[in-house]
Amino acid sequence: MKTKNILWITLVVVLVVLTLFYFLQQKKEPEVIKIGAILPLTGTSKDHGKDAKDGMELLLDKLNNSKTLKYTYKIIYEDDQSLSSNSVTVAQKLINFNKVKIIIGPISSTSTLAIAPIAEKAKVVLLSPSASDPQISKSGDYIFRNSLLALPQGERMAKFCKDDIGRNEVSILYMNDDTGVSYYEAFQN
Repeated sequence: MKTKNILWITLVVVLVVLTLFYFLQQKKEPEVIKIGAILPLTGTSKDHGKDAKDGMELLLDKLNNSKTLKYTYKIIYEDDQSLSSNSVTVAQKLINFNKVKIIIGPISSTSTLAIAPIAEKAKVVLLSPSASDPQISKSGDYIFRNSLLALPQGERMAKFCKDDIGRNEVSILYMNDDTGVSYYEAFQN
């Protein structure tokens, strides 16, 4: 009787160990990292938004086809039509509904500045690929831009007009928004 009990106990232990080994060897699905993207996919700036989306899709494909990653990435695109009121609405949706922790965009400085307080309060990283207003860098610990500031660009444009074209007086046309005004002031100074 004792031998029979030992045999059963051994069999149960072996089955438990084999079952554990089997489940530990199963390939685990990588964790999904959701990234929000606020781009002008329609409207007057749709070409900029399309270019940005195409670039993100190339990187997303490369990342998600890597054999070494323990994460997969999903980008949730939202169209703001380059309007700051739309940017605010879709930023709130991405943060509160989609639960993203990273937002790429918006394209314009005005829209970026409009959603910076929302992202900062929610501790969501906000990275604008093209906004250039210097106030963006001062908007919080979670707010970043990846574009040259208007000041050095404005200075270069003014130097070009004076030195290369030979003009000391020029007319300045600019968009009356945060981006346009920052370039205007940088050029004028």
